[in-house]
Amino acid sequence: MAELEATAPGAPPPPRGAVAFGPFRFDAGDGALYRDGAEVPLPPRALGVLALLLERAGRLVPKQLLLDTVWSDTFVSETSLTEAVSVLRQALGDNPQSPTYIQTVHRRGYRFIAGAVPAATGTLLPGEPSGAGWLPGVPSGAGTWLRRRTGLALAIAAAAVAAALGGWWQPWRRPAPAAGTEAPRRLLIGIPAGAALDAGVAPALALSPSGRQLIYVAREGGVQRLYLRALDRFEAAPVAGSEGAAAPFFSPGGEWVGFFAQGKLKKVALAEGGGPLVLCDSPYPYGASWSEDGSILFAPDFASGLRRAAATGGAPTVLTTPDRRAGEIGHRWPEALPGGRAALFTVWRRGGWKDASIDLLDLRTGRRRELLRGGSCARWSPTGHLVFARAGGSQGLAAVPFDLGRLALLGPPVAILDGPRTDPAQGAGQFALSRDGTLVYVPGGPQGTGRAVYRLAPGGDGRVLPLPPRPYRNLALSADGRRLALTVRELDRSELWVSDVDRGNLSRLTFDGDSIEPVWSPDGRWIAFAWARGGGRFELYRAAADGSRPPERLLAGGNSRFPTSFSPDGRLLAFTETAPGTGADLWVLPLGEAPRPFLRTAFDEERGRISPDGRWLAYQSNESGSVEVYVRPFPGPGGKWQISAGGGSLPAWSADGRRILYRRGTALMAVTLSDGGGEGGGLSAGPPQLEIDEPELDRFAVSAGGGVVVLRRAAAEPERLHVVLGFGRELARLAP
Repeated sequence: MAELEATAPGAPPPPRGAVAFGPFRFDAGDGALYRDGAEVPLPPRALGVLALLLERAGRLVPKQLLLDTVWSDTFVSETSLTEAVSVLRQALGDNPQSPTYIQTVHRRGYRFIAGAVPAATGTLLPGEPSGAGWLPGVPSGAGTWLRRRTGLALAIAAAAVAAALGGWWQPWRRPAPAAGTEAPRRLLIGIPAGAALDAGVAPALALSPSGRQLIYVAREGGVQRLYLRALDRFEAAPVAGSEGAAAPFFSPGGEWVGFFAQGKLKKVALAEGGGPLVLCDSPYPYGASWSEDGSILFAPDFASGLRRAAATGGAPTVLTTPDRRAGEIGHRWPEALPGGRAALFTVWRRGGWKDASIDLLDLRTGRRRELLRGGSCARWSPTGHLVFARAGGSQGLAAVPFDLGRLALLGPPVAILDGPRTDPAQGAGQFALSRDGTLVYVPGGPQGTGRAVYRLAPGGDGRVLPLPPRPYRNLALSADGRRLALTVRELDRSELWVSDVDRGNLSRLTFDGDSIEPVWSPDGRWIAFAWARGGGRFELYRAAADGSRPPERLLAGGNSRFPTSFSPDGRLLAFTETAPGTGADLWVLPLGEAPRPFLRTAFDEERGRISPDGRWLAYQSNESGSVEVYVRPFPGPGGKWQISAGGGSLPAWSADGRRILYRRGTALMAVTLSDGGGEGGGLSAGPPQLEIDEPELDRFAVSAGGGVVVLRRAAAEPERLHVVLGFGRELARLAP
C-alpha cells in the first residue's frame, strides 16, 4: 500500500494571540475586541461566542458546541445563544440577511466567514485561503480565557460573597478539565429494571464529544430503542422515533445522534424534539462515524467496504472495497479523525480477531495502510492515543500512542483495561470515549453474548426451546425439524454442536480449530461444515450427526470453502468458494467427484440454496451494488430472477418450495413463487411480504411445519455501565 499523505513538515503553528478581521482586532490573551484601537464593550458570553467562531473560522460551529463551551458553567436554552449572537452582530455592524462576518446555518449553528489573519503581520497564513480555519479542530483557547473572563464578571455581580471566599476570579462552577488532566473517578450507571442492553453485534454506546451525554441502546417491553442520559442526571429518557435503533453515534457538535434502524441510516436532533430523518439505505449496522466535514462514514453490511453519505442525506459513495485476494471479508467500525482528512476502520478477515487489522484511510486520496494487527474498533483520544479492542483472552482494551499530525503510531500497543465486552464473531467493542477523556463501557469480556433458541410462528409469537444459553452463532435445522446443528463461539474459536430440539441436550462434534456454517444432509445422517484448523483456510468437512466417527474431509486444497445446501437426493453439495480475482463464487460438489463451478463472476455470489424439488438455486449477490436475493435454474443453464427488493440476504426455502424467505435488516421477508408458464417456462415471483419483525434477527432456520427458529439474547439481570471520568489521565500514565 502507498504511504498515507501527512502534514507537510515545517508547517507554521496556528496563531494563539491577536487576530484581525476588517477594522477589528480580537485579542485572545485578554478576551477583548477592539475597533481602530478602541475596545468594543461586549458581555463575556458574546465574547466567548466570538472566540469560538474565530477558532473555527470558515467552518460550521454547531449550536450545541457553542452552548457547551460558552455556557459550560450553567444550563441555558438556545435563546441565550441567539441573544449573544445578536449582541455580537450589533457590535460588528453585521447584517444577518447579508452577513460579512457571521453566517447563520439554519437549524445547525453559525460560521465565521470573513478572512481572519494574525494581527501582528496582517497577512494570510501560508496555504490558507480567506476564511479557512486557523486553529485545530478541538477548541481550547475560547474555553480558557472565557472561564477567566466569565468568572470575573460573575464575581463582580456577587462581589461580597466572592471576595469573602478569597477566590473572586474563579468561576462559580468548575468547568470540565481537558482530557488527561482530571484524576480518574469511577462510577456505575444501572439499566432500568425490565430493560436490557443491545450489546451484541454492534456497539450499543455513544458519548457526546463534551462527555456530558450518553446514548445507549436497550430493549424494554419488546421494543428496542435509544435512551439518552445526561451524566449529571439520575434518569434516562427514550429518544422519540428511535425504535429498532442500533449502533448510535454523535455529530461533532453533539446536537444530533445518528443510528441504524429498519435498514436505513438515520439521524435525530436531541434538542428540537422532532422525529428522525432518513439519510440513506444501510441494511445492517456495522458502525458509523460523523466527520467534521459534514459527512458520515458507515459500513452497511458485514461483507461491504465503507460508504460516505452527506449528513443532510443523499446517495452514498463507495470509500473502500474489501480485497478478497488478501482474505478480507469486510470493512467496519469506522472512526473519523479530527480535521476530516483521515479515518480509522477495522479490516475483518476469515481468521477473525487474530487476523483483523486497524487501517488508516486518507479521505482525500482513497489510499489506505495498515496500522496494526490483532485489534478492532479503534477510537481516537485527544491525549494522543488510539484505543481499541484487543483479541485473545480477557485483554479487553489496548492503547497505542498516535501522532495526529503525521498520522503515525509512536510506539507499541499496551493493554490498559480488562473486561469490556467484545464480540468475537464480528469484532465490535462495547465502549465509548469522549473528547473530554470520559470512558464508558459494558463489562463482560470476550466470551460472546449468551443466546437462547426460540421457535417463532409467522407473526413473531413463539416459545423458547430447552437449550442452555450459550454464545451460539450459526444454526441449521434437520429436514424433520427434530435436531439442530449449532456453532458456539467462545474466545477466538468456534465449535460444532448438535442438539435434540425437544430435549435440549447438546453434544459436541468438533474440538479444535474454527467450525462454522453447518448444513444437514436430507436424510439427517450427516452435517457438512467449514473447518479451519491451525489458523489456515476453511475446508469442506462432514461429521456424522450421531458422533459415531471423526469428521472427514470432502475436498482438499484450494481456497476457503463454505457449504450452503444439499440437493434433495443428498448427492450434490452446493458451496461458496472465495477466490482471488472473483471473490465469492458458487460451486457444486458431486460427492466423490471433482467440483464444478455454478456461478463465477467478478461479483460476490454466496449462500446458494437448492430448492426442495432440486429445480432451482437461490443465492445472494452484490452485482447491483447492494446485496440482493436471486434465483436461477439448477443445475443450469438459464436466466435469473431477482427476488428481494431494497436489500436481502440469507435466502432459505420453505419446506414445500413455494416460498423463499430472506433477511432484510431486522425483518424476515417472504416471497411466493409460481411457475412462469409459457413456452420457455420460468418463474414468477410475488411482492416481498413481511413475515416476522424481529429486532435481534441474525441467522434463522426454516421449520418444516412453518415458522422459523432464531437466536435471541438470554434473559439476564439488569446490566450496569462502567464509567471512568478522567480516563485520559489514566491513559497517559499507562501508555506514555
